[in-house]
Amino acid sequence: MNLTKYKISSWKQSVSSLPNKPMITAKDLKAAFDSNSNEAKTAINSIIDVLTSTNGASNVGVSKIDGMISKNIQDACQELYDNISKIDPYLGNPVAISQGGTNAKTPQEALYTLGCSVRPNLLDNWYFVGGGIDGKLPINQRGLSKYLSMYNNKYGIDRWFGLTMWGSVEASQTLELDGLVVASTPLQSYPDAWGGIWQKIDDLQDYIGQTATLSIYATDIETADASQVQSPNLVACNESTGFLHYTPIKNNTVTSMSFEITEKIEMVGVQVYSGTTHSNSLKIKAIKLEIGDNQTLARQLQDGSWLFLEKPDYTTELLKSQRYYQLYSDQELRPIKAIDCRPQMRIDPTQTTIMIGDVNYYVNDAQL
Repeated sequence: MNLTKYKISSWKQSVSSLPNKPMITAKDLKAAFDSNSNEAKTAINSIIDVLTSTNGASNVGVSKIDGMISKNIQDACQELYDNISKIDPYLGNPVAISQGGTNAKTPQEALYTLGCSVRPNLLDNWYFVGGGIDGKLPINQRGLSKYLSMYNNKYGIDRWFGLTMWGSVEASQTLELDGLVVASTPLQSYPDAWGGIWQKIDDLQDYIGQTATLSIYATDIETADASQVQSPNLVACNESTGFLHYTPIKNNTVTSMSFEITEKIEMVGVQVYSGTTHSNSLKIKAIKLEIGDNQTLARQLQDGSWLFLEKPDYTTELLKSQRYYQLYSDQELRPIKAIDCRPQMRIDPTQTTIMIGDVNYYVNDAQL
């Protein structure tokens, strides 16, 4: 609708055109004086009705915008949307690489398509598919296929320790070829008990004030006890003050959460609630902590499956794990000082021994 039709170029009854001594009734004189304002009111109200209608923006013109042909606000908004949707992956209209796009709907897919490096994983030994030792990843210098924790922190595969709440639950880590099974088994009926695995990060304080994202790909989530309704959780926490951030882990997909790093955050991990009579568990394929507000652990393919954007290098993960734990077959070869170890350990280690099969190994331990 053309708003110019509401322009007032002249009054139907001009007050100035009345004689100095109008020979009319008082009622007609009042009407003459009101007629101008009534005409203005009708025109203004009509304009307001038009502008506030669903097509109102189409009645407001715009000056020429480089690269656009629109002549009113409505058309300009539509033209902008059409152009943005061609390049913005979040709007679900990816552009082919041949047309200057990434052919991606998510940041993860764009990174993969363009061959870019993903953000570094702040966690060590984070990829759990392979079964360890002969399967190489994950690093498992202690040599067991299953680890149990009760009452206190007890290390399992390298850099991951089990932790339980009180003595009412037993936490376990079990290595399988296709992932690490983390379970909480009730030792007595206590519905809020839990266990899990955690990793403490030495240099996390370097990132205070930045946004971090913790993500996980997990399968085979089991909450066998009908009375236990709480899901396993991704958790960022403090050893003394408890959970600061957490989110339920979903099955057969990537679950992630973002949070600001503060001085209170010491470690991250997975919390599994125990049922009152049965174990609850999940199988972890991979887990990642990175700086940024979205995950780059994996991307989803068109068939619904997930593809990890990177897999760790065995040698690199072994070296990182050996900063915290080293095995020696000969006691005489085991150095005392951190600086003499290979690679250099994070602190001067505590020296112990461990039996793996029938072999006694000499240990340098520089964990928590």
